[in-house]
Amino acid sequence: MTDKTAADDAFKNRCANAARTLAPFSGSFITRISFAAFSEDDSLEIILRKGPSSPDVVIELSNLHYVSVSKPLRSPAASSTQSP
Repeated sequence: MTDKTAADDAFKNRCANAARTLAPFSGSFITRISFAAFSEDDSLEIILRKGPSSPDVVIELSNLHYVSVSKPLRSPAASSTQSP
């Protein structure tokens, strides 16, 4: 097994473990996204909120090279700024 194959397998395992851990939080709302680009430990923090009876969940990722955040465009029918 090559080093690249071992690294790929380790990454897949980390992703699978994260998916299992976060599965109960499906349907949660993202309440905050914070990106810190300081020194060598660039990190992303995502706060999830499911509801008042559940604790918030903090997801922290470090050593990032690229971050992109987007949200879907609102349809004109959903806009609250339209006049009759």
